[in-house]
Amino acid sequence: MSGQVWEVIGGKDKGGLLVREGKDLKSSEASERLSTHAFVEELDLRGERLHYKLITGTGPDTGWVSLKLSGRDLLRVVIKGRAGPEASGAEDAATRGATGPIFCAWYSGGFYAKEGEKLLAPLLAAVQAAGIRDTLVLHFPDAYDLGGQGREPWASYVDQLLLEISKVTGGNERPLILFGHSRGAAPALCVASRLGTRVLKVYVAACGAMKLGEATAWEVLSNEFKKGGDRDLLKWFSSLQLGNLLLHRTAWDTSDAEFAELSKFLSDMLHIMNGWGLLTSGGFELAKEILGKAELMENRAQLAE
Repeated sequence: MSGQVWEVIGGKDKGGLLVREGKDLKSSEASERLSTHAFVEELDLRGERLHYKLITGTGPDTGWVSLKLSGRDLLRVVIKGRAGPEASGAEDAATRGATGPIFCAWYSGGFYAKEGEKLLAPLLAAVQAAGIRDTLVLHFPDAYDLGGQGREPWASYVDQLLLEISKVTGGNERPLILFGHSRGAAPALCVASRLGTRVLKVYVAACGAMKLGEATAWEVLSNEFKKGGDRDLLKWFSSLQLGNLLLHRTAWDTSDAEFAELSKFLSDMLHIMNGWGLLTSGGFELAKEILGKAELMENRAQLAE
């Protein structure tokens, strides 16, 4: 079998699984253990010994581990393999890559583009290990410099998504598999609606379906935030990041006066940052002038004022 992906489920009490450099149980031990909940790709399987390649998690990039210890499973299959080209007579990999499906994914809301891509990296690695070579992470409107609120700008955003997909396909109408996490469910479903049967499957995680003529869950949530103010918004974010003590203390433990002062400080900082953005990204000319020491000191005093 090829493309089979395993998850490490044992070794938690020992800091992970023991990894050896060879199949033999007497071969040299690796300097690190393979972390619990790591995902690995199967390279070879000999009885209860697995030769793996690390996908996500920590530990050696490759090595041999045991599938069981004292009758208990140490790993489990999460993506089943498929027969290799030698056994199945599958087409050439290059041909398959040019005509096979593209896996398109959206991360959840509240993250910048680079953070979202990092969140989806383990999923994309598993998808590629399962045999889908081409993957694409798609973003939210702000990443494409699209502004506006409400339903009106949405059609332009979906147009942009189709353009991003066409860049990967080179204009060919290759089939698609779509995945949307939380807020990402909305664009995934809209792209599926636009493209029809070209979309083979749509996977949605943690977000309810949209209903025609009704406010979406995100629209309701946005309206509630506007009613409650900054503190309620921070409390909500705090509930999603239980380990963030600074966020928790700011949202829950500050007095109204302290929170108001902090809010003003943050507002002032944003104002300064926006001003700096205009200064550095706007069009202007830079003039250079050679000054004597006296003139330089005078200009320095003026700047200090």
